[in-house]
Amino acid sequence: MSFEDKLAQLVGEYRQEQEILEALEEGSTEYNAQKSKCDKLSANVKRFVERQK
Repeated sequence: MSFEDKLAQLVGEYRQEQEILEALEEGSTEYNAQKSKCDKLSANVKRFVERQK
């Protein structure tokens, strides 16, 4: 899998989870769990990009 393909996959996963987050009520248990998931996905994207430098 090329860098571009993998990056597109990671960003796509993040965006999908971010859409779910935006539909939840801020401060709810579900929101907090989803936010944590989004934060982890965001960190994964950043680490992936940094490894390519």
